[in-house]
Parts: sequence; structure tokens; C-alpha cells
Amino acid sequence: MGALARKVASLDELQEAIVWAKGKDRTTVICIDTHPFDWTPGDAWWDVGVPDISARDSVNQARAEHVAGRQNQRVGI
Repeated sequence: MGALARKVASLDELQEAIVWAKGKDRTTVICIDTHPFDWTPGDAWWDVGVPDISARDSVNQARAEHVAGRQNQRVGI
């Protein structure tokens, strides 16, 4: 489809590939293998819906956390 692609095997190679990609004049794809069960350092938040109303306190708490988490999302243009 016209994209340039590069596979990397480490975070150092990823940094180099990002510099490489920024220097290109078209779409680029960078691929790096990840472990399916290990979490990487940092923070991620998934916008997965939680019921608005529930008889379970744990669900209501999850909903409150979800609403609070949405306040940190970037707004799309």
C-alpha cells in the first residue's frame, strides 16, 4: 500500500526507527515484538464502557473511576 516498513528488536532500535520514520516523506510502519502478558512501564487507560447503574458497589466504583479517567483523555480534532 506504499508504506515504508521497518522491524526492530529493541527499544534502542525503536528510537532509531522513530528518527528514521520522521525523516521520510510518506507513511511508515514500525513493528516490534511484544510479550502478550507483560505490561510495559508507563500508564495506559482503556475506554471500555462500564454500566451507569448497578446494585453492586464494585461496579459503581468502577464507573466512577471510568468517568474520572475520561477527564484525562485528549480530545480528537
